[in-house]
Amino acid sequence: MTIDRQKALFDPGFNAVLKHFTPVYAEFLSVFNSTNKPQNKKKLYLVNAPVLKSSLKSTVGFWKGCMLWALYLKCYFKLNPQPLEGNTMTELGDEELKYISVQNELIRNYFDNYSSDVKKYLGVQAQLPSSYRAIFEDYVQFTELNGHFATLKMTNELKLPSSYDKELSNEETEKLFGEIQKIVDSKDLSKFIELNF
Repeated sequence: MTIDRQKALFDPGFNAVLKHFTPVYAEFLSVFNSTNKPQNKKKLYLVNAPVLKSSLKSTVGFWKGCMLWALYLKCYFKLNPQPLEGNTMTELGDEELKYISVQNELIRNYFDNYSSDVKKYLGVQAQLPSSYRAIFEDYVQFTELNGHFATLKMTNELKLPSSYDKELSNEETEKLFGEIQKIVDSKDLSKFIELNF
């Protein structure tokens, strides 16, 4: 999918390929917490660990991709701010917006317990990359700075966390767009994790 550069798209195609972590983890927890036998918990964890890890990696890439896309929009349309097109967050009600904090706590819970859970249920030492947590915390700040995008209308209203809030030259802006386009074409949002800008 070629991203239309003439429009300031709220989503340049990320949602179409995102493997959402939160619903996968919530469903896993629902089944996991209703199981009392330790051997059944181990089996559930063993079967679901790869799916959880894969969806988390996609979601972490999505978070970083969203911040890089906002950086691109902010720089590309700096001299001529444009309305954001397709912002579905403006359609969310108060209950749905409150649920965002519940999702954030669920994700923090996964990060906090990952190493001990893997040790307990899989019998191995493992840690998530520290960049995952840092990207998550930046993304939480990003959504809060922008009021969860509920009233966001123009590119010049976008606010970024300090680690992403920078001025890019025209050449850097073009390069960033090219990298975003490549990742959208690949349909693998986890590639954003290693993209440095």
